[in-house]
Order: sequence, then C-alpha cells, then structure tokens
Amino acid sequence: MKRLLLGRFQWGCVGAAPKRSVLSLVVTENMPSSKTNILFILTDQQRADTLSCYDQNTQCQTPHLDAIAGQSTVFQNAYTVCAVCSPARASLQTGYYPHAHGVETNIYERGCLIHELPDREYLLSRRLQEAGYATGYTGKWHLGLGGPSSGFYFNELRSAMVPAYSGLPSDVGYEGDDFPGHGGGGYQYELYKDYLEKNGLSFDIADLNKEDTWHTITGEVTSPIESTNEYFLVEQAIHYIEQFRLRDQPFCFQLHFWGPHSPFYAPAQYLDIYRDMEMSPWPNFDEDRQLKPTYQDAFRRPDQPWSFWENSLRYYYGFMSSIDAQIGRLMAYLNDTGLYDDTAIIFSADHGDSQGCHGGIENKSYHMYQEAVRIPLFVKPGRPDSTQHNTDAFAITCDIYSTILDLAGVSLELAEAGHGRSLQPFLQREEPDDWRDVVVSEGASATPVICTHRMIRRGDWKYVFYASGVDELYNLRDDPWEITNLILEPAHQPERKALQQALYRWMGEYGDELRDDYGRLRPDARV
Repeated sequence: MKRLLLGRFQWGCVGAAPKRSVLSLVVTENMPSSKTNILFILTDQQRADTLSCYDQNTQCQTPHLDAIAGQSTVFQNAYTVCAVCSPARASLQTGYYPHAHGVETNIYERGCLIHELPDREYLLSRRLQEAGYATGYTGKWHLGLGGPSSGFYFNELRSAMVPAYSGLPSDVGYEGDDFPGHGGGGYQYELYKDYLEKNGLSFDIADLNKEDTWHTITGEVTSPIESTNEYFLVEQAIHYIEQFRLRDQPFCFQLHFWGPHSPFYAPAQYLDIYRDMEMSPWPNFDEDRQLKPTYQDAFRRPDQPWSFWENSLRYYYGFMSSIDAQIGRLMAYLNDTGLYDDTAIIFSADHGDSQGCHGGIENKSYHMYQEAVRIPLFVKPGRPDSTQHNTDAFAITCDIYSTILDLAGVSLELAEAGHGRSLQPFLQREEPDDWRDVVVSEGASATPVICTHRMIRRGDWKYVFYASGVDELYNLRDDPWEITNLILEPAHQPERKALQQALYRWMGEYGDELRDDYGRLRPDARV
C-alpha cells in the first residue's frame, strides 16, 4: 500500500520557500558518533552493462567499482523512475515519482512543471538533518538555476519560468557546492576554473568532434588527470568529508559525477585501453523496426554505421574508466582515514544510455528499452561482508531515498512516506515476502517532441505504453535485447492485457493523473 501522495501542483502553488544558508561547521551534541556514515555516489547516463556485476562480458573496465560491488548487495533489476536527468534526481531528493513531484522532464524544458527544487521538510537533506546528520553535496544537481543568468541552454523565453525561490543544494540544506543548471559536463563553472588556475593546470582536448550532435561529442583529454572534472569532484568530496570527519557527527555525503554523460571526454591513458579494441554490434543494432514506435525515429541515426557507435563507445568506456579510477582514489582516502568500514556506500546512476541500440538510437528518454531504464544499483553496508550478494528483486530510484533514511535511523514511517521502500532487508540477506512484483518507469521525453510513455515489468514480461504510436511487449527471458515486439501476436494477448491492467491499477495506487486518459486510450486496461 502506498502512503499519502504529493498534490500534483503542490510545489508550484505554495508560496516561495525561505532561502536557507549553508550550514555552519558545528557539532550536534545529541547525536552519537557511532551512527553509520553514508556516501552516495551517482553517475550520469551510465548503462548497467558497463559493470561486470551486471555483464561478465563487458569490455568496460571498472576495477574499483567492481571491488565495491564485491562487498555489496547488487540489485540486478534496478530501474530508474524516469530516464531523464532532472526527474530522476528530483525523485532521489523527494522519494516520489515524477508525476507527483512535477519535475517530469529536464528543468526549463517543455513538459516540466517545476523548475527549482522547493525546500520542504520531506526532502532527503531535511530528513537527514532531523536525524542529526551533516549533509554534503558536490557535482551535478540539475534541479535549479538559482537565477536566470546561470542556466545551461537558458534563453529569454525561459526567463519567465524562473520562480521567486532558488532550488540549489545550499538552499535546501546541503553543505558543499552549488552548480546551477545542467552543467554541460561541469567544465564551465567558476569553481572548477579556479581549481585549475590555483593548481597551474589547463584542461586540454585533442581530436574534439564538435561536428556531430551534442549526444555523441567525443574528445581525448591530453592534459594531466588532475585537470579532469572527475578528479576535481573527488578533490571536493575529500575536502568536505574531511571536515565532517573532524566532527562528532555522522554524515551523508553525495558525490554526483557529470559523466559518463556526453560530451565523452576520455583521458588518453584510459582511451588507450579501448583505442584499438574491436566491439561487436549490439544484437539489436540491425533489428527489423517495422513494429517499433515511430516516435523513436526522431532520435535514431540510421545514417551511421556500427563503426560510428564503436568509436563512441571507446570514448564512453574511457570516460567511465577514468571516473572509476577517481572513485578508487576516494576509497583509498576512506581506508586511510579509517572511515571505510563505518561508511555505507550506495552507488547508482540516474539512467542509462542508448549508444546506438535498436538501429542507432542516441541519448535516452525516448524509449523504454533496458539500455536506458535499467540502472546499476548496489549498496555496501558499514563493516561489509566479504562476498557479493545478488538479488533479482525489483528496485527503483525512490528506494534510494528510503534506504538512506533507514540507514540514518529515520523511522520507516517517514523513510517510506513516499513511493519507495528501504532496501535494508536485502542488505541483511532477507527477501521480504511483500516486496513489489511490478516495476514502473515514466517518460515524457526531453525535447520539444513530447510523447508520454510508461513502462511496466512483471516477471519476464515487459509492456510499454506510448500515447502516440504502437505499444511494445517483450519477454525478456526469451528476448533480452527486445528485438521482437509481441504486442500484436494473438498468442500473447493475455499477457498484454494483464500488464495493461496492472499498469492501470498502479496508476490508481500511485496517484498518476495519466490513468483516466490511459484507460480511454487502452480500454482493455480498465479493471
């Protein structure tokens, strides 16, 4: 059963939230230091199959993440609530699905209702502070601009959308860094530029490909590793965590990388790993698209041969390996300071990436294929067991919110007040009998070509509703690459109808306002 939902327009209708200052470095006297510290690491647009714990045959090398996963509970069926940056990130901070919190696509884009994260008592940062935790943040935020002049892709048309309040990390109680807007990889912020200048560094790119679309820009980083944005972010994380370590107060720190989202800037030493590596086409690269939603054609590159995507993957993997190396540097710091065993580590991504799947689709959000909606998610508890534990249970983005609060000792009534559930039972090798048997992901795209879609999975079966165009139905056991759409197959109409009805029930239980229109468009769904 789900708890009380947010009103759809609640954030937009209430008055402006008061601006909060960054917390000062003080000790909270009523909180014992024995509480578990929490480190949440998030990548942007990382496919689950880049990690060996999800694909043993992956060519992407991430030894440091592999080592953390080896001490973690790994969720093999984790799904984003929405394969778009801002909606997924708002769900991490609120615990609610996008249809409830109103950030339904990227901020200041068409189809988004809320553009600045409002300061509310149920935000992750505020709940953690109530539990006596210091809360820190650095890296990509993408939940506010903080003003009309500091946004990415900001123009005069969008200036009228800026609300009276600012939704940056420091506005909602985080200590650390404010990086307004999308960030475009994080290379244009003054804090990063100041870091380069103070350390006598420059960020140099060779073979920069600017002629292609934004989603497939590649470049080789020829300057030292210390000049990369991922190195800079780990420097920031170590700086803040070190301050927290000196307090008699537990902390929850969030480190959000901009990568491996485009632009794919791979340092030379990591690009060298893949420079001459041959990569076979995805099994669904040359699929028959006759029974695929035509909406996807707007984001497909049929003009590009596999060699184009093979090259893109080399930079994508090189970028990911560089991020992994910096995560390893952060782990070394935690070990050197004695924090590692007392720190629960959660690793995930906001969503995946297409990388040429299904006939050359780029980016994400325009489909519900596994490449975009399945995400990596694993949790290392404090004082971990030495072995990896895999579970096939369905997990969602909102569960991360609930899990962090549960680890912090917040009552389950508050930790699970949104749409998620704590994953802590799985960390203790328990499988709750009443765990969800379906998982749902939402979508509204991230361009002016808006098309509402919903995905539901139960067991091996996966159904995707498109408000415009043909729906999709797949059996992931028999067809893991989602090549053959079974939506019109007479033999599988019972499965199609059952999943449509399950989605209709889910919409009612979770307060999804799409439910009535969905029921009219798909009459078989109404139960």
